[in-house]
Amino acid sequence: MKIITGRVANSLSFLAVAALPVICTACPSTGPTARIPPDVTPQELNNRANQLDDRGQGEKALPYYREALRRYRPDEVKDRANCYYNYGLALRRLGRHDEAIRAYRQSIALDPHVSKPYTNLGFALTRIGRLREALAVYRKGLSLFPNSIYLIENAALSHIRLHEHEKAMPFVRKAVEIRERTPHLRNNRQWLHRWRDYIRRFGGRQ
Repeated sequence: MKIITGRVANSLSFLAVAALPVICTACPSTGPTARIPPDVTPQELNNRANQLDDRGQGEKALPYYREALRRYRPDEVKDRANCYYNYGLALRRLGRHDEAIRAYRQSIALDPHVSKPYTNLGFALTRIGRLREALAVYRKGLSLFPNSIYLIENAALSHIRLHEHEKAMPFVRKAVEIRERTPHLRNNRQWLHRWRDYIRRFGGRQ
């Protein structure tokens, strides 16, 4: 079982960035960002990268993220944090988990008050077998976002993978409680059934 959260929505329209020139990643003499005009904003570059990544063109998206990060001003902290987060998503989808982990950590360092980077950082750590580190990330996130269903469920899954059913159970019970009282989560019957079945199987072990 795995849970992955979506990216933070960008406010720019598709038309605002559709005409951006294609980055020439195969031109070492000019560099991968040589064709981007200097007046293109970092937000436009970030948005263009998101579009490429959403179409499964993650490798083409990466130079746009890097150039966006280079162009953001130091005081544009939240925008830089969001761009690092999106960059991490693209890297993770390409299987480059170590790089994704560094990007998520940068995002959190810049803006620790957003929940999604914690979830995705933990997930990337899980993918390379660093379950204890993932749990520490989920717990840190839950200290700030105690009702985040994604942090709660991923923490439960990490304990389950470690065969720590007693430690998993409080997270599982809280996940059921939140899903039952939240309409858009309650409608996802699959997860409710899975957690209720887990409680029936392992709840008596506490």
